[in-house]
Amino acid sequence: MNRQLPGLLLVLTICALLVAVTHAMTKNQIAHNQLLQEQAQLRQLLPTQALPNPIIWKDHQLIFCSATAINRFTIQGYGGEIHLLVAFADKQIHGVRVVSHRETPGLGDFIDIKKSPWVSLFNKRLIATLEDEVDQVTGATITRNAMVRGVKAATRLETWSCS
Repeated sequence: MNRQLPGLLLVLTICALLVAVTHAMTKNQIAHNQLLQEQAQLRQLLPTQALPNPIIWKDHQLIFCSATAINRFTIQGYGGEIHLLVAFADKQIHGVRVVSHRETPGLGDFIDIKKSPWVSLFNKRLIATLEDEVDQVTGATITRNAMVRGVKAATRLETWSCS
């Protein structure tokens, strides 16, 4: 056992170095891809409005002069945190996008617009009536309820204005 220890330590050191080098080489590309994904989701939420360049977030809200606010919010779902973008104005939801989640594949991933149109049920709904107007999903009640709570909570966050 003691004779194998130096060899094992060498292998572990080499593996750690490979992981560190890979991380250093890919972190800028990962950040760029995350920015592109965020921009695509914002364009889905507000297809007719020009997005600011660069995109600047103040706390939880996208800063640009518009009647529509876009807030980021994180809520606990069944499988972990669900990260949301919520566009709203005048007590009405304009759109919701899930940035990331850890819900059960095939059951709770209906919240991903790429896999299901369910998240579009929030569009053009009054904030006060979300609980009654957004359909239940069999077998995913916790995820559905978390989404409704998260969207409502995102609309209650303090909003920034240009005035």
